[in-house]
Amino acid sequence: MSGENFAWKISFIYRHGRVIYDRALKDLEISGHQVGYLISIYKEPGISQEELARKMRIDKGAVAKAMKELRKKDLINRKQSRDDKRIYRLFLTERAVDICVRGAEFEKRMEAALTKGLTADEADELGRLLGKVADNMENITEGRIDI
Repeated sequence: MSGENFAWKISFIYRHGRVIYDRALKDLEISGHQVGYLISIYKEPGISQEELARKMRIDKGAVAKAMKELRKKDLINRKQSRDDKRIYRLFLTERAVDICVRGAEFEKRMEAALTKGLTADEADELGRLLGKVADNMENITEGRIDI
């Protein structure tokens, strides 16, 4: 795999990561992507959909669709903001909290497996570099960097 281009490697990691997460969480009838939303809400109860989209760097429409699915699965509740009636705050149900704990534990095991063989400094550097790549991807998506 060392001869392939950079974008292919990122795509490979993403695709296989989704498969692994989905397999690990299959019995919960939830995708790894959905757990990502739940963990974000778990870390910041009362976050709005717009804030969630911005923090996760995901399109607002995609977040709205995901929240609709999570409400159908009885994993989140929405409460209208006292300050601005147009804004709905997101909260987890009790079942979702249990899923978050399990998802966070799996995430730690996954990260340990992905960084196996790297020193702590190398793992930190990888995280820093991936952050830069993610920033660049966002800038490309938003039209701030031309390709």
